[in-house]
Amino acid sequence: MKKSTVLLASLLFAVNMASAAPKKNAAAPVVEAEEPADAVPEKLPRGYITSGVLIWSPVSDAAVTLAEAKKTCESSTALGKKWRLPTKDELVEFHVDYRHTLEKLRAEGWTLSEVWSSTPGTTFGIQFVMNLDRGLVTYADETNGLSNVTCVS
Repeated sequence: MKKSTVLLASLLFAVNMASAAPKKNAAAPVVEAEEPADAVPEKLPRGYITSGVLIWSPVSDAAVTLAEAKKTCESSTALGKKWRLPTKDELVEFHVDYRHTLEKLRAEGWTLSEVWSSTPGTTFGIQFVMNLDRGLVTYADETNGLSNVTCVS
């Protein structure tokens, strides 16, 4: 009985390994070429800046709801790119990159206020926001809260 169990286990292992092995005649999957991440225009319009591999749009002058912020980014066609709200972590990284040059951001026309992130809060109905001037991450009510908007591409 023990010999049969060992033989069966060995056989199952061999079948698993054979099915996991790459097939020699299988065609390689075709991957659509996307626009390279470094396809940033040499000179961005005033207010648009880069941080890491992302392009950041200028901060809006007016505070809006989260739904309006999402719509603003998703409907933007600026620079011929797709836009979205930045994540909380992207906002933190952005602040780390620019915290010593806030005057440069102001000179570019940035309103260094609280901006929406795309990251939901830890409690239902709230969303992470970040104060760009101070680098503080807090929460706002996702339905009634008002914050400014910056988008990333």
